Amino acid sequence: MFVRVVLSLVLVVVSAGCRKSSQPQPGVEPFARDEVMHTQTCGKVTANWYGDPTDRDSLKNQGVLGSTRESIGVTRVEFRFEDGHVARYPTNDSWLEWSYEVFSPDCAYVALLSDRSGPYHVVRVSELDEMLGGRVKPIEIKAPGTTGGILTDSKWVSNDELEFFRHCCGGSQVYRWSVKTQRMTEVFSADSTPSGIRRTATGYEVIK
Repeated sequence: MFVRVVLSLVLVVVSAGCRKSSQPQPGVEPFARDEVMHTQTCGKVTANWYGDPTDRDSLKNQGVLGSTRESIGVTRVEFRFEDGHVARYPTNDSWLEWSYEVFSPDCAYVALLSDRSGPYHVVRVSELDEMLGGRVKPIEIKAPGTTGGILTDSKWVSNDELEFFRHCCGGSQVYRWSVKTQRMTEVFSADSTPSGIRRTATGYEVIK
């Protein structure tokens, strides 16, 4: 009888503790929202970008420079494969300038930024799962010249050519890297871009 009473008291205490811990605590910030902000399927692979869209919406409402980027608030990307399993892309930086255009038009390659300063990891989509599992090494794409800077706006401009922006030391450059030749080409440069640069119908322009 004594054992039953003790056991009942323990269960009541544990249950009460669980209920208490599930309630918001005074002075403690709640966890940020974590939801799918964008989904893209290429072949048999689906990419899901997760994050908190209120971060983006808040910055837009404040008129913060660059806040029109739809990926603001994204914290990670995960890939779902044909058999249903999911693998997360590990990054060195949670404040990346995420791009939703990671797949080449023919779905043969994927390019993922590992850190604000690079490198980009490029791998065949057919080998993406193995790369995420550490069994295949990707091609590492780095901006030439001075180390550092912020890499943004990556985009496949053809089936085998990746384009991205680099911002450093007050200026910006646009580079293109070819899968076929494994070479980098600078296609645009501006010495003073305090507000950044953007693509236009005819090329690129400095944001005023």
